[in-house]
Amino acid sequence: MSTRLHRYRFGKKPPHIDACIRALVNHAFDKVPYIREQYQNAGVSPQSIAGLEDLPRLPRIHRNAYDMRFIERHLRSDAKPSRLHSSPTSGTTGLHLDVYASTSETAYRRMLLYRSMRKIVRIPLGFRIVHIWPGVFGAKEVRHYGLGRVFPVSRKLPLATQAALVRKASPHIITGPTTCIELIAEQILSDGAPFPKCNVLCRGETVFPEARDTMRRAFRGHIGDLYSVEEIGNVAWECRENPGVFHIQTDGCHVEIVDSEGQFVPAGTPGSVLLTNLFNWTMPFIRYEVGDIAALARPEDDVCRCGHSGPTLVQFDGRADDYIVREDGSRLSPRVVISAMRRAFRNFEAENNILIPRYKVEQQSERKMHIQVLSPVPLTEQLRDALREGLMKYRLGPIITIERMSELPLEPSGKFRRIISQVSPSENAGKPIHNFNDDEIQATDGAVDLP
Repeated sequence: MSTRLHRYRFGKKPPHIDACIRALVNHAFDKVPYIREQYQNAGVSPQSIAGLEDLPRLPRIHRNAYDMRFIERHLRSDAKPSRLHSSPTSGTTGLHLDVYASTSETAYRRMLLYRSMRKIVRIPLGFRIVHIWPGVFGAKEVRHYGLGRVFPVSRKLPLATQAALVRKASPHIITGPTTCIELIAEQILSDGAPFPKCNVLCRGETVFPEARDTMRRAFRGHIGDLYSVEEIGNVAWECRENPGVFHIQTDGCHVEIVDSEGQFVPAGTPGSVLLTNLFNWTMPFIRYEVGDIAALARPEDDVCRCGHSGPTLVQFDGRADDYIVREDGSRLSPRVVISAMRRAFRNFEAENNILIPRYKVEQQSERKMHIQVLSPVPLTEQLRDALREGLMKYRLGPIITIERMSELPLEPSGKFRRIISQVSPSENAGKPIHNFNDDEIQATDGAVDLP
């Protein structure tokens, strides 16, 4: 197989990956103006990159470096955008980016996704899959793959319409962004009519426990997670036997975990995710800092109880933008905040025989938090106190305001973000990242109640 075609191989071994890296770096230097400029500024010769071991010599490229006004600088020089496949990122971080790929690259990306999906759930020969996608309704037809069909449902439609279309398709599998599927699940539960059992494969967002529970109650099937980013495709799939553990799709990408200085962090330690796309030569992403936080499993844990052997991600907690920054500069996982919120809601929901369908926690500064709660009944002082105490236990606040909402709008992308921090992560780079750790929990007094 030629060096150029190694990128389309399935079951890549280390020598194949090294060959992919060598060819990719040389191609990007020769054909992509922006990457050539970055490597020249860093004083790196592509001929010095022999494989994975040399990859850290290359500079990191952050997603903010991609400017749609000058997209040609990020494409290979002979590429014609009008003849390429393009797919947009969701833009929830404020950055909109169209990702370009050739027909063969797009086909290989789809095959990798299909292979990852099969690792989680059974896909029958005559499958029916509903794909929640960001486009406009009517702009995408049902796609046929042999005996199987994929039904696109636009997340820009009213929720009741989305739920009706999903029900009409009677799918074996629903796939799409986590919060979009969760909102459809809430709509189905509120409708009251039972839904035929189906599996769910979430993509593009972290699956937090309460979202998983809502989808499980609505669809009654397996709720799986595909760690995917638009710039790469599928990065990893969640192990069916070991939820919360993600096996890396090594045929499609290489994953590094680094600190704020770009140095590797020990296995088991959370850090910034760097991704290298092994097959897209049209718009290369090499050591691409996507803005996610995760940790690599220790080598002795690479053999999973499901039988998979290979690099694995653990402690995957989503976007750095979702981390809460404390006054000492340390960062707190959104999972910790969500867990504290759910504990606070528990008694309130039981006493009023309701479920809180949605809430949002916004960190406005290192000392100020604002909580919005979508509730059918007024919020009690006991609930307000419980919410403040739950967050202050993790040294958040001390200014915590709480507001009852009759409506919580979605993002323009159709997604919904529960945790938002307005404190720039870059200002706190290098500070500790805290997940669940009881030793870190200290009571704090002096919360301020604002009207």
